[in-house]
Amino acid sequence: SGGESLARRERVQREGAADLKRLADSVCAAGARLIVLHADDNMTRFPLFLKEASALANQKPCVSLVPVAVGKANKFRHDGHWNPEGHRLVADAAWTSLAAAASRR
Repeated sequence: SGGESLARRERVQREGAADLKRLADSVCAAGARLIVLHADDNMTRFPLFLKEASALANQKPCVSLVPVAVGKANKFRHDGHWNPEGHRLVADAAWTSLAAAASRR
C-alpha cells in the first residue's frame, strides 16, 4: 500500500543518514575530510536524508555537502541515469571539491 511504501522510504532514508553519520564520525576522527556530492534534482525525492546530511555538514567542519546540478539534458531519456555529460559534471564537481580541500591543508 502507499502508506507502507512511504514508511519504507522514510526508514531507508533514516538508515542512510545514520550510515552517513557513522562514516563522517570515522572520517573526521581520522583527521580527514568527507565530501558528499549529491545531484540536487534527485535528492528532492529523499528529503529526510538531505535534511540529515545538511545538518551533519553544518555540525561538522570536516564534512562538505556539495550539490551538483545534473539537469534533464545530462541524463538518458529512457531511464534517468546520467549520460556521459552528466558524469563529466559530477566528476568536475568532485575534482573541484577535492582540490579545494587539498589547498586548505
